[in-house]
Amino acid sequence: MASLSYEARVLGYLGYLEQADAKAQQALTLAKNLAHPHSLAFAWHCAAEVHRQRADVQMSLKCAERTLELSHEHGFPLWSALAQIYRGWALARLGRHEEALATIPRGIADYRAAGHEMAIPRFLVLLAEAHGHAGQAREGLGVLAEALVIVQRDGDRNSEAAELYRIRGELLLALSAEHQDEAEASLRRAVVIARRQQAKSPEPVS
Repeated sequence: MASLSYEARVLGYLGYLEQADAKAQQALTLAKNLAHPHSLAFAWHCAAEVHRQRADVQMSLKCAERTLELSHEHGFPLWSALAQIYRGWALARLGRHEEALATIPRGIADYRAAGHEMAIPRFLVLLAEAHGHAGQAREGLGVLAEALVIVQRDGDRNSEAAELYRIRGELLLALSAEHQDEAEASLRRAVVIARRQQAKSPEPVS
């Protein structure tokens, strides 16, 4: 189940979105057959990420909410934190900005409270993106500045680094025309990173 879930996420980042969806569904089916709540919460969480990669907002929201329900029922603080973050991402896409901008930081805080730091840059990117959807480009850039400090400090070279620079470029463009050169440089860097990693999903759309 875990292998299928991770394979789904990798396929999504490589741009094989339909294959990623199929693997995520296989993982969910296996987890349901196991009747093991922790495994099922894990599978729902990974499915939420796969649907985020596919830009299927409603399905990502559904998966995040199922993760949250299981987490509350069985006491899974990590999965609860992650579910709040992905639920917040979906809410931002649906225009529920105030709720999204309360939910994602709460999820990040709970993730840290559970003793985790590794994925913080990725989650800060989602928060910055939510600020962008709310018309708060400057606030989003502030969040990304924090993410960049962590990435540079830790030498993070995973696919989220490409997405970080993509969102940064988009926020700079939204801020004002004066930032166009800086925005284009950020978007070009996102393309370079994504292509080096063969990660299609985070690559900017030309």
